[in-house]
Amino acid sequence: MKIFSKHRRKLEPHRRFGGREFRSRLRQAQNYKRSLAPVRYFLFRFRFLKWLLIVLALIIVYYLVVSSRFVITEVAVAGNSQVTQGQIQQALEAIGNNRLLLVKKNHYLLLTRGRVNKMLTNALPEIQEVVKSDRIGFRRIEIEIKERVPGFVLAVKDRKFLVDESGTVIRETVENHGLPEVALQTEEDVVVGEYLSNTKLTAFILSMHKSWPSKIATRVNSIKLTSKYANEVQFISAEEWSAFFDVNRSVYSQLSGLSMLLSKQIPAKDRARLAYVDMRSEKWVYYCFKSTPCAQIPAAAEGEQK
Repeated sequence: MKIFSKHRRKLEPHRRFGGREFRSRLRQAQNYKRSLAPVRYFLFRFRFLKWLLIVLALIIVYYLVVSSRFVITEVAVAGNSQVTQGQIQQALEAIGNNRLLLVKKNHYLLLTRGRVNKMLTNALPEIQEVVKSDRIGFRRIEIEIKERVPGFVLAVKDRKFLVDESGTVIRETVENHGLPEVALQTEEDVVVGEYLSNTKLTAFILSMHKSWPSKIATRVNSIKLTSKYANEVQFISAEEWSAFFDVNRSVYSQLSGLSMLLSKQIPAKDRARLAYVDMRSEKWVYYCFKSTPCAQIPAAAEGEQK
């Protein structure tokens, strides 16, 4: 067996590098020039994309900041009775005078239902909530609102304000609109859009005024508050006697106790002499006649009428 075969035999240099095929490849390598076309194509493409992005950015900035093409200018309103469409239109125009990151706040992209609700409820206290908001095209918006329901009239410093069921001061008024009037005895400032911080006060006044005719024959002549933060309220009857109530206690129990007191302790013939009845204590009911000492009875007697 042959250890060294012929095909492993080392070729001589003139035979290895002097062949026709090798010389042909050598000439091709000498004449080779590196092509710059891919690099130039990449640079052209990069510059084109860069300028395209710049142009697109300028167009976006123009329509967001400068142009009024996408600014909402028309509004249609549903569900309104106290607020006019003109007032809402003016509110949106006033909102457009303010900007968010250089973009007008009445721009199409910014007027989502949440933003419309916040803007209009702040601008117009009569609006409790924006129930629905639809953008039609790029210049028009259709909204549906829920207005606040007036509960009573708050009178202070020769001015009158409508207050809704939640205690929000809706607007100033000159008429009572058939609502009970509550007189503020201190000269505190009242601002439209303000919320009465005592959450129980408004509910108590409305509930007591509504329940009064079912328990007391004499109608309510007026209602008074010592402060807009008060925890007590004074109801003055047409017979000119007063009843003091605690807003933190039950309307039913206090009114029932007052009804029992009037029917058992103070007959109709003595009502003209009655000065006031104090129902604020949980244990005692106090009542006073004009020019006479006050009397008291246990408040537990209230429960007998339940």
